[in-house]
Amino acid sequence: MWSFYEVEKITASLKELIPQVNIIEAKKNTPAAQNINRFKKEGGILIGTRNYGTGVNLPKKQLEKLFIVKLPFPIFTTKKWLDIKTQDKKFKTSFYHSAYKNAMIVAFRQWIGRLIRSKEDKGDLYILDSRYNNKRYIKNLEYWLDRMGVIQDEKIAYSTSACSVNTQKETSLKEKIKTAKIEEDIKEYLLAKTEDIIKYNMFPAPDPRKGEFSRDFMRRYSAFKKTDGANILKAANQ
Repeated sequence: MWSFYEVEKITASLKELIPQVNIIEAKKNTPAAQNINRFKKEGGILIGTRNYGTGVNLPKKQLEKLFIVKLPFPIFTTKKWLDIKTQDKKFKTSFYHSAYKNAMIVAFRQWIGRLIRSKEDKGDLYILDSRYNNKRYIKNLEYWLDRMGVIQDEKIAYSTSACSVNTQKETSLKEKIKTAKIEEDIKEYLLAKTEDIIKYNMFPAPDPRKGEFSRDFMRRYSAFKKTDGANILKAANQ
């Protein structure tokens, strides 16, 4: 979670859905250590803020499922990040974006480390933030997820149900592209990129520098995305 407000809303919903389960809620006036100790003794569900992602040791069966509602990007309105952004504009650099991303990756590594602490630990990780699939982040995030498997001397077991859903989506998307009234070269390009379209929820940008695409193709492809592309992208999300 990010804020106590979000914690409060999620807690209220869960208590209504599963009243029989013990739910421990992070609160402003309650130290995190106190809630964690209570969770160790009582079990149930602990709903915490971003501060609960570090300095917490819950080995083996003390923590079996970890839900990350939002990726741990820094709070960009703090003085530190506002100053970095100001310096970026002043010197026309791109340090802000790389530093911002790297800070999120470091925090993400710490968060998933709550679940897997040793070879004896097992657990399920659920990432609910759609930004996980963003091509700017996914490779870095998956690298550290795979490192969890190295700790356990085994590969991470990704959800097969999610793979099945994506396979169904890809089949449906391909059918939509094949029957769409679009030019054949654009259709051929899209059919080769269905996995990327579903994964990133956007049309991949052809790179004309590779010499594979003419200016005419780029012009027509750009026009397609603004017209027929909307319906095809909608099919990728169904």
